[in-house]
Formats: sequence, structure tokens, C-alpha cells
Amino acid sequence: MKRLLPLLLLCGALAQLIYIRIDREQALAGNGARYRDAGFDLRIAADFEEARSMEPSAFRIELKDDTGAPVDGTSLRLSITMPGMLCGTIPGEIAEIAPGVYRATAIPVMAGSWQARASLGLAGVEARVSTDFEVK
Repeated sequence: MKRLLPLLLLCGALAQLIYIRIDREQALAGNGARYRDAGFDLRIAADFEEARSMEPSAFRIELKDDTGAPVDGTSLRLSITMPGMLCGTIPGEIAEIAPGVYRATAIPVMAGSWQARASLGLAGVEARVSTDFEVK
């Protein structure tokens, strides 16, 4: 039994590390998603009551460093896709509305389940975070 305990502890620690690596896109309370790694924290959330096809859908993107200070002046990208469909990737437009806070908009072309993805390259790391939304 004494030989088994260290092995079990090692397996538990390894499983925790794997879980942390896989779970970089964590759901936030409410709507949205988060990526936290490599010294920064990237969040995206829908900024609308109801998304409608052929109308702009807005998203709030926040970017902070590991101390919680806003990161501004970055080259964020937003795109929306309809998983499982051949609608392609629709790029969005992004404007910085406050230090480290961005408003992104994109126009979904039809009703159904969509996914918005924010991405950026910072400190040699490509970060992506996505959130699902429904279009009426």
C-alpha cells in the first residue's frame, strides 16, 4: 500500500495538469468565455439581448495582464462561424472603447447556433477564446 500511494498522488497531479491545459477556455458566470495563460487574461461575452440574422451582433472583449491591469493597443481579431455548416468564417470589426476593453461586431447570415471567437498573438502565444450564441 505504501508503494501505491505515491503512484496515486503522481497520477492525481498529472490528471490535474492535463485538466488545466485542456480547460483554458473556461465558462464565466453568465455568458462568455475566458482564456488565462502566459501572463494575460482574455475574456469574451455577448453584448446583446437577442441576436438576429443579417443584423450586427456585438461582443465585449476584455484583455488584462497577470496583475489585472488593462492591456490596450493590441491587434485583436474576431470571427464568427456556424459550426457544422458551410457558411464560412465571417470576420468582425473591433474598436477599443476603454483601456483593455474592446467592442466587436459581426453579422450572422442566418438563424441557428453560432460561435464567436476572439484571438490575438501576444508574448509569443496565440490565444483564442470563443463563446456560443443563438441567432433568431
